[in-house]
Amino acid sequence: MCSILKRNHCLTLSCICPCFLVQTLFQIMDGQHIYDCLIIGAGPAGIAAAVQARSLGLDIAIVERDRPGGHALAIHSVENYPGCPFGITGAQLMNRFFEHLKKLKVCITFGTARDITHDDNIYCTKTSAGVFKSRTLIVATGRKPKSLNIKGSGSVRGNNLFFYASPNHVDHKDKHVLILGNDDAAFDQALGFAQKASSVTIAMKNAAPRCHLLLTRRAERRNVKLMRIVTPTSMEKDGDSLKVRFKRIGSGPQAKSLDVAADIVVACTERRSETKIFKPLMKKSRRFPIKPGAVAKWPGLYLVGDICRKGDR
Repeated sequence: MCSILKRNHCLTLSCICPCFLVQTLFQIMDGQHIYDCLIIGAGPAGIAAAVQARSLGLDIAIVERDRPGGHALAIHSVENYPGCPFGITGAQLMNRFFEHLKKLKVCITFGTARDITHDDNIYCTKTSAGVFKSRTLIVATGRKPKSLNIKGSGSVRGNNLFFYASPNHVDHKDKHVLILGNDDAAFDQALGFAQKASSVTIAMKNAAPRCHLLLTRRAERRNVKLMRIVTPTSMEKDGDSLKVRFKRIGSGPQAKSLDVAADIVVACTERRSETKIFKPLMKKSRRFPIKPGAVAKWPGLYLVGDICRKGDR
């Protein structure tokens, strides 16, 4: 199969017409083809935009840097989406999105968008997969988790420490899982891991959860434990697991520390919008706010999805 499909990311995408893949790869390599629309990001917002654009008969391309489906893949249960009255996992919902792309013969090219320039009414997007030219551009890059300001966290990331991880992609059976956060995402992740884990604990900086009441009640029924008004200060390996040190917030520098052992730590902490690719446009004295819809100063440029969100609630 053509190399522009990343291995092990989405089995449903591997069935897209090979002829279309070859055509897309050729267009990227020659750097001269001008698409009607380029979409950066293959999460729910980017895929929805692609489906609509293709339905209008537009010549489109999608560029994704990592895993198609984005943050939605880590969601344990989606219950507020039309057509899913009994709930559905994020991965199952994304597979339906992928099937729609397959039907429309839309290919996802894997590459990281680096910068965007504009000349003669054409957007030129430089990526690690090549250069894309398009008359319109939809940016749906979402938000990236911020690095934890915790001593030792950098050395254990990807081994014991994960950010917004799907339980399907982390071996957690009969293991102790620690979740950092107190919003909807943290409790949703806790419910997902609680199905197979030996124990799940949520460590939060607030006295009370800041999430939907339904999630807190379900967490109680699943015996998810809560650690309130604490903040992690360090992480270190302890055999195959981690020792996470916490401090009680507001207790002063002499407060007694609390050590918690965990096999897996999942951080559902603050995320930031990906806006570096806009720097070349911003330098032309046309700064613009990151908000949903068309960018007035740059005709043909649109922002959609989580990139426009403020806050995690």
